[in-house]
Order: sequence, then structure tokens, then C-alpha cells
Amino acid sequence: PSFAAGCSREVIRDGAERMGVTVESLVDNTIEGMRAVAADIGLG
Repeated sequence: PSFAAGCSREVIRDGAERMGVTVESLVDNTIEGMRAVAADIGLG
């Protein structure tokens, strides 16, 4: 089994491109945003 097997990498790449950011930056910002609300979204 792979991590996020149902996730479309193409959709993520396209979204990052539309926002004018790298996939790495998009993932970093997403993780940082999730950390800020971790308790509220059931992650901590």
C-alpha cells in the first residue's frame, strides 16, 4: 500500500501550477496550515 493511493498527483501538480507555486511549496504550506488547526480537525 502506498500513501494517499487514491490521490491524483496530476491534480495536485495542476493545482500548484495554477497557483504559481511548486508542489513542494504547496505541500509545505498545507502541512503548516494543518498544524495550526490540528486540534480542530482531529489531528492532535
